[in-house]
Amino acid sequence: MNASYYTFHVTKFIRIVDRDLQGCRSVTNDIARIIKNDLASILSPDKRLIYRDSMGRWDEVKLSFARGIGCFGGFAPVDNRLASSLDLLTPAFCGDPSDKDLLAMGYERPFKVLPYGRVAALQTINSRLVAIVVDVHAYGHTDAFYYRSRDAARQALEKWDGTNEPQHWIRHPQSGRRRDNGDAAQEYFQP
Repeated sequence: MNASYYTFHVTKFIRIVDRDLQGCRSVTNDIARIIKNDLASILSPDKRLIYRDSMGRWDEVKLSFARGIGCFGGFAPVDNRLASSLDLLTPAFCGDPSDKDLLAMGYERPFKVLPYGRVAALQTINSRLVAIVVDVHAYGHTDAFYYRSRDAARQALEKWDGTNEPQHWIRHPQSGRRRDNGDAAQEYFQP
């Protein structure tokens, strides 16, 4: 089966991310076909074709052009600075996140799908705080509720149905609200 991959365009870069699906060829092994059949209409001499292989490493696909048609010319390593920039600009996952995607981003189980497909998970902030992170997306998350222990965060996430806010959090960094001992009656503002 042909390689399965995502394609992203940023300025003069066309980036391919190998989805590493079982039963599919890797982008590395299928690159000549990808260039000829899938990307021919968008390749040009002023664009660089970069790909992230199934091991998470970035490499450049060298292209040669004959009569305006791109042809595979080999692989070349990408320097570390460019690779770091590409990692920043490339989503951690596309479509619905898998457990593997969420774990790779530093989130922890339990994961929970909330109404409207929103994803929530746990994340250790430091040795004293664990958060329920909400609306996890390919570049991070949009909201977080902090707890004093992993157990407290886990219990709150398990009980939360996704409406309003989870219970017993002590800090909401996005709004600057805090609650002594997780008590909503003792909420105050401290950015």
